[in-house]
Amino acid sequence: MAYDSGDADDDKDATCNSKIDEDSFFDEAERDAERMSYPKGKPEGYHVTKLYTIPDQGFMSLVTVNNTGGGNSNIGITQEEVDRLGISGTNITLPIALMLLDIEEYPSLSRARKSCRKGNIVVNRGPLVTNSETGKVEFDQETCFKGRVIDRVYPGDVIGIQYRLHGGYYPGFDTHKPPFEVPVVYEDDHFAIVNKPAGIVCYSQRDDSHGIMTIRHALPFALKPPKRGTSEIYRRPLAVHRLDKPTSGLLIVAKTKPALVNLSNQFEQRIVKKTYTAIVNGIPSEPLECSITAEEALILGVDLDTETDGDRWQLIDHTLDGKSA
Repeated sequence: MAYDSGDADDDKDATCNSKIDEDSFFDEAERDAERMSYPKGKPEGYHVTKLYTIPDQGFMSLVTVNNTGGGNSNIGITQEEVDRLGISGTNITLPIALMLLDIEEYPSLSRARKSCRKGNIVVNRGPLVTNSETGKVEFDQETCFKGRVIDRVYPGDVIGIQYRLHGGYYPGFDTHKPPFEVPVVYEDDHFAIVNKPAGIVCYSQRDDSHGIMTIRHALPFALKPPKRGTSEIYRRPLAVHRLDKPTSGLLIVAKTKPALVNLSNQFEQRIVKKTYTAIVNGIPSEPLECSITAEEALILGVDLDTETDGDRWQLIDHTLDGKSA
């Protein structure tokens, strides 16, 4: 069989691209995990990654460049800018304060203003507060505010650089967290077991959209991504099987391709044993035509012990949500 060397190059490129994608995934996941410990910003979903405090005595000098030659006043702070804005060392606009506090991050007024307009600045009037439950210092959520270009800051104010974290543990999901919890029973880098609540579908059907009210949408918010070095990862966790909407119970989820293949094979080969518990209202009738033997029950997939569970079983077929059992 002839082999084109170009195919090898294509395979190599595909491998490299996959490696780049995985590195990017792990970088984002580690960054977001670290930020989760940072103080909360404003509005909800933002976390503060860097803090600055306006000196108690204010700023001793505001002018950083001379503009006598008619240069670009957007680079640095000129006396003309100070006079035009009517600012002082203890009463200063937020963008100029950012430049004075971190000239490397904010070398120009345009950079500082852009950060404000993007909602990346939060201001706390006075010192931060201490959370009585966690003991951590944080922004006062009742009085802090998202900084605007026109806002002024004063001695003792705390300025935070904030970013919106991805909605869940998995990076890349900026949508809202579903309004229901998915308890995690077991989890490692390859698969997880969660407790699916009743009334929630696993996947949204094409002709019946459930929006964010699906297990598929909730999994990135409930599970942690695999650690760096885990191979053949999925960028979002995938349910290996399904449970009907009215059914609650354990759902197995794969985080990597090998885990999905192995677990799917176990379901296909009936290695996985499933046990359902039903709540019965009243005493169901037992017509003879619905009676089956233990052997017939085994063929249907019932996990039973023929020596201890009895020889006769009653088959109940009750329609639920338009579907036959």
